[in-house]
Amino acid sequence: MSLAILFDSIPVLMGKSGDVLYFILWVAQTSILAQLSGGVQSAISLVFMFDFNGLSAAVLCFKSFVSGNNFAIGGGTFDAKLAPLTLPMYIWPAKLIMMRALTALIALLPLLLAALCFHRYSPDRLKATRVTERRNLLATLHVWSRPLSRQLTPLYVWAAQHPGRLGQVLAEVALSLNCAPFMLLVIAVTMLAAGVAPANELATVSLWSAAAWGIFVSDLASRHVQAGIVPLVESVHGGSDRAYLRTWMVSVTVGLLMVGVALFRLCLSSPLFALALVCGMLFLSALASCVGTMTRTGRSFLTMFLVWLYISTQAPNIAQLDVLGFNRAATMGTSLMFASIAVAALLAGLVWNRRRA
Repeated sequence: MSLAILFDSIPVLMGKSGDVLYFILWVAQTSILAQLSGGVQSAISLVFMFDFNGLSAAVLCFKSFVSGNNFAIGGGTFDAKLAPLTLPMYIWPAKLIMMRALTALIALLPLLLAALCFHRYSPDRLKATRVTERRNLLATLHVWSRPLSRQLTPLYVWAAQHPGRLGQVLAEVALSLNCAPFMLLVIAVTMLAAGVAPANELATVSLWSAAAWGIFVSDLASRHVQAGIVPLVESVHGGSDRAYLRTWMVSVTVGLLMVGVALFRLCLSSPLFALALVCGMLFLSALASCVGTMTRTGRSFLTMFLVWLYISTQAPNIAQLDVLGFNRAATMGTSLMFASIAVAALLAGLVWNRRRA
């Protein structure tokens, strides 16, 4: 929590770059428990002081009451022949208590830095935040890649000449990419990588493409709220319902641009995983639009997306987690399940929109 307050107090860490960095740090401290895998050690390492969730301390504590280095808590069969394990009244040794106390003090250190930068209720510091906004990592990439946005001019022209629904979607795609022109470079790189990568490396390319895409589309559904132009959007023909569906279609379109080459190659070699990729894109796009509309922020979907991405890479054999098929564990049933959930999420977002209006 203190680290979250710190990130929300420093201008360069308030955007998506800070959210991704926060997630990386969370994964890093969670992975400390992996040092205990493959045989639990009795020694207390200094690195365990940075295990803020306390899992490693709990495992070390339990280790002192069992024999052997390999054990599991739960998930096994009950054997009445084994002698029961009796725990003492006080199971925490002094060393572990001291370690957890030091961990609590370390966890409070970010608050000291946050106190110097905290600005939420200070208008003068909010002005300074806007001045220093250009130092944000994504803002810097935006400035450097601004010349790439000129490539979107033909798309604007075509959308203006075809003012129907397709033209509106293409205009939204162009506007979204114009707000983050470095994504044009990312799309080009992913297309090239998917075109030259060996067939057995397409899963890796799809994984990195999905990661970049998920971060990009996380706030598409809430950008109108953040910009304060919701009444303007609702006054356009079709109102908020069509605007909501456009954000979903923009997410799908950008996603297909990023994985289009990989999808074409998968259609020729592995049609099942190509279907999983399409259904997964539809599902994640619908979820991004639904969650973004309901919570009016992109962080909700971004958090769920990054957590899912991390868990799916750690458990590659679970079909229900292989949303996009890059683990090669997806089945026809899971693909159809995600397609059904996508429809439900879209309908839920529409109902929420109408009730809010």
